[in-house]
Amino acid sequence: MSYDAFLLLCEAHGLPPPQTEYCFSPPRKFRADYCWPDAKIIVEKNGGIWKKGGHSSGTGLIRDYEKGNLAQLSGFIFLVYTPRELESGSPLPTLKILLKRRLG
Repeated sequence: MSYDAFLLLCEAHGLPPPQTEYCFSPPRKFRADYCWPDAKIIVEKNGGIWKKGGHSSGTGLIRDYEKGNLAQLSGFIFLVYTPRELESGSPLPTLKILLKRRLG
């Protein structure tokens, strides 16, 4: 069983639960860390920014840019946060507004 502070915060604040590892771009198979498909909102956790490799490598950055651009071209709002931001709940006010606008 894995622990995910962001999912627990979403639940505690009355947000609908996002789908995790949601494949939003077949056939590319890009996956969103958190997604509300009906609202077309994606939240990405970008944790590899402070170490070499991963998201901070040239290849990783290009892949992340492509993923974000493809999500936006597919009609998604694409938001990126650090693990610290997600665990603190700082994105929740923004998500509440967006979910209300998109889901009613």
